Amino acid sequence: MGGVSLDTMSDPRIIRQDEWLDGSVARYRLIAEEDCAPRYVEWLNDPEVNRYLETRWEEQNLASVKAFVHSMVNAPSSYLFGIFVDSGRRHIGNIKLGPINSLHGFADISYFIGERDCWGKGIATDAIGAITRFGFERLALHRVQAGLYASNVGSARALERSGFRREGCFREKARTAEGREDVYQYAILADEWKRLHADERPPKVVAVLQARSTSTRLPGKVLKPILGEPMLARQIERIQRSREIDRLIVATSEEASDDSLAQLCSRLDVPCFRGSLNDVLDRFFRAVEPLAPAYVVRLTGDCPLADPDVIDAAILMCKAGHYDYVTNALHATYPDGLDVEVFTYASLAEAHREASLLSQREHVTPFINRQPERFKIGELMNAEDLSALRWTVDESEDFALVARIYEELYPLNPAFRMNDVLALLERHPGWKTVNTAHKRNEGYEKSLEKDRVEMEKAK
Repeated sequence: MGGVSLDTMSDPRIIRQDEWLDGSVARYRLIAEEDCAPRYVEWLNDPEVNRYLETRWEEQNLASVKAFVHSMVNAPSSYLFGIFVDSGRRHIGNIKLGPINSLHGFADISYFIGERDCWGKGIATDAIGAITRFGFERLALHRVQAGLYASNVGSARALERSGFRREGCFREKARTAEGREDVYQYAILADEWKRLHADERPPKVVAVLQARSTSTRLPGKVLKPILGEPMLARQIERIQRSREIDRLIVATSEEASDDSLAQLCSRLDVPCFRGSLNDVLDRFFRAVEPLAPAYVVRLTGDCPLADPDVIDAAILMCKAGHYDYVTNALHATYPDGLDVEVFTYASLAEAHREASLLSQREHVTPFINRQPERFKIGELMNAEDLSALRWTVDESEDFALVARIYEELYPLNPAFRMNDVLALLERHPGWKTVNTAHKRNEGYEKSLEKDRVEMEKAK
């Protein structure tokens, strides 16, 4: 593999200053001078943090930190990334790739995590993986290497988990307060990285379709037949027409009542995760946790007219705007039943870790979408307000309408879209109101009432 020309090292087409790299548990972007803060200085002067840093030999101050960051921002052969958690709001450390040897195509990697409450949580392994991938995939490096003190057992484990091999030992190379110490050399080659991650690389966008058989208003609705196939199978067929979703998972409960739903997924060759019936957030999170994708799409099994174009529009908006969360349902302008939510895996992990209210556990996303001061939220709006139309299935009248729509449109065009349904309703205007007496989001309102009851009890 060829080396990298130094002329391209600062090319914004490789990475922009404001571009984020997403890992499984943290996010990364090029460090900026505005990231220099007193807390950064405290890290570098903390004996536990700087134990293996070359900066430990001199007292650091804000001026020295700013000078270093300025040199990195303008360095043509190094990339200094900040490590951020809490959806990119909290800077906890740095990881550097460089200097880059353009002739031979290799670079060193070095890092530290300054916030002690973030130690031992796999963030170093995540950072090494994200920046090594950047080096191989974006810079076409041949080799990434790291040197570390023999006593730095934690870093050794993080490198080994990322596929790095220990190649040798430089005896007594480093001077420490206790005396001389060996330095180990670790490295990984591009071909080794590719082989290691060929089958492991997680999909970037995973859709989770929540479904269960124990609906209180219309029991067994997800398995009710539409043109000879269960309603859920019809919805899955539509979701699979999305161009932006890499993988679809059905998340249902462990209850015996949902065995038939799991069997349907097996017949359709769609992954099915089974978890808690009532703690839907836990079920949802655990369905995607092994994959740790960059983005997660939330869909519910009562929307058999789900439109893949609307889904894709929300995904693309979330990516392009670097949002934590995008939906078309907070201030609805689409028909009820075309709802979609897209959010980062990092945001979902935060919700799973911190959400405590019943409404937050039963409905997955309120912890995120009710905190605009914490999460960057985007709303997908339709040009025309169609929110009065009800295409979801919670009542018998809902199902009758959806079945009628399928009978009219599916035989002629199985891939029919929202506009096809709208055109059909214009031909049958009476269909528009046969089920509109039912309230939108009744389930969430019931959860909020449970919250109020629990709060009263707590008093």
